[in-house]
Amino acid sequence: MHLPQENRQNACAGDGYTGIGGTGIHLGADATSLMNASTIRVVGIDANRTGIPASTLSGYGMTGYGSRATSGSSKIDYLFVQGSVQPSAVDHTVAGTRSNHLALYGFITY
Repeated sequence: MHLPQENRQNACAGDGYTGIGGTGIHLGADATSLMNASTIRVVGIDANRTGIPASTLSGYGMTGYGSRATSGSSKIDYLFVQGSVQPSAVDHTVAGTRSNHLALYGFITY
């Protein structure tokens, strides 16, 4: 999912709707239907904004992972997962990718 940088100061879920918890994130009927039919749920978001809480998608049974900027101060990526994610000694946001973003990962226990 991508939330545009040019609108990073404001939610971009649509006219008159600021998204889940004012984050700009909107999950439509098709996405919700697919997630409800899934055993494992994973949503990745290139948000271009900070401050999206790990609990944002808790209504969908998901928890957010990753706590650092993935490229500078404005390109912030988020990984939301349903299921148990194994702990990581190096966090869930790690260096070493070939892009200008850091990587987000989570080993899901099923």
